[in-house]
Amino acid sequence: MKNLITAAVVLCLTSVTSMAQETIDGTSVETYERSAKAMVESIPEADRPAFAKGLINMILTRYPAAQGVEGFALLSLMPAAVEAAHVTMDGVTKEEIMNRAKEIAARDGSATTDPAPKDEAAAMATRECLQKQVIVKEATFGNAEYIGKVLEISLENKLPFAIGAVDLDYVVKSTGRTIPWDEDDMRGKIAGGIEPGESRTVAYGLYNTNAPEGAHVEVTITDAQDAAGRWAVAGGIKLNCE
Repeated sequence: MKNLITAAVVLCLTSVTSMAQETIDGTSVETYERSAKAMVESIPEADRPAFAKGLINMILTRYPAAQGVEGFALLSLMPAAVEAAHVTMDGVTKEEIMNRAKEIAARDGSATTDPAPKDEAAAMATRECLQKQVIVKEATFGNAEYIGKVLEISLENKLPFAIGAVDLDYVVKSTGRTIPWDEDDMRGKIAGGIEPGESRTVAYGLYNTNAPEGAHVEVTITDAQDAAGRWAVAGGIKLNCE
């Protein structure tokens, strides 16, 4: 595929000597790559990471087979979506891509805005209650072609409200090794949410993890967001753990 995947992911870091390009030219793979790179070159360096997110999002969402797909299944379509990008992205303007980047930034910003935290003792009690009602049924960690490592988590929602996002801690280990390969916290949005009483599997890419084949992961839920954007622990939603 002439390394189309790599070209798309690192597009924001690529510089070429050419005139500023305002529209994607999908006449061929070569004209697509050339016009996209020239478009990036015309954007201030500080705006390129956001532009890259907008571009990748549009490549995926404009791919017909990706309609209605989410989670790991959606990520697995990335190679085919990038290969078809010279067709699906033909005629797309720089303004359209930047507008998509702004939409993503606004959505991410609203999802990551926390209310003032409660006192630590109350927060700990709420977190312990939350963990009894947002159940990690299974967590798997493995390789996925083109997108690096993938963390898949099967969650059951026993809360009285739908979950739109979760905060979690994860630790990647190998049997027989004392020190983990990786440990971190992350925030993951859940497209479509998880309704009360529902179980769903969500998937998140882990791009900076170098754990080997066979490593396993332990996941701890630390907070959950409701449909109104409120966080159970940080925002002090009253939970019933009796």
